Amino acid sequence: MSAASIYVTRQREALEAYLRSVAGRHVSAEDVIEHFAGLGEPIGRATVYRYLRRLEQDGVIQRYVTDGREASCFQYVDESAEAPEHFHLKCERCGTLQHIQCHTLSDLGQHIKGEHGFDVNPFKTVLYGICHDCKIGENL
Repeated sequence: MSAASIYVTRQREALEAYLRSVAGRHVSAEDVIEHFAGLGEPIGRATVYRYLRRLEQDGVIQRYVTDGREASCFQYVDESAEAPEHFHLKCERCGTLQHIQCHTLSDLGQHIKGEHGFDVNPFKTVLYGICHDCKIGENL
């Protein structure tokens, strides 16, 4: 095995460890790049995208696309289970993307399926509005 392939393996392991450490949060490729640059261990942009694509194919991470104008974000999938069904809330002011597990929204998905014959994909469902922090900022 060459030194280059060992280095690449270490980068993938470091990337996986980082994603595992932020499980439950969505991160973008840019977040990954900034994280490693901040540690003084930069990983090239092309390498990050290549590994994210591989990790998605391997089922290690789930990719989310909120709209066609913004970059994808990724979430670590626990080894013991698939990512739990959840919906996304996108703040129109600060751009924060939150995921929520909500029985009411799941019930709405079941209603749409039963009454309208349409399967809603909760992983790609995004509701837009203003987050709590931005609303508080309005009132200051």
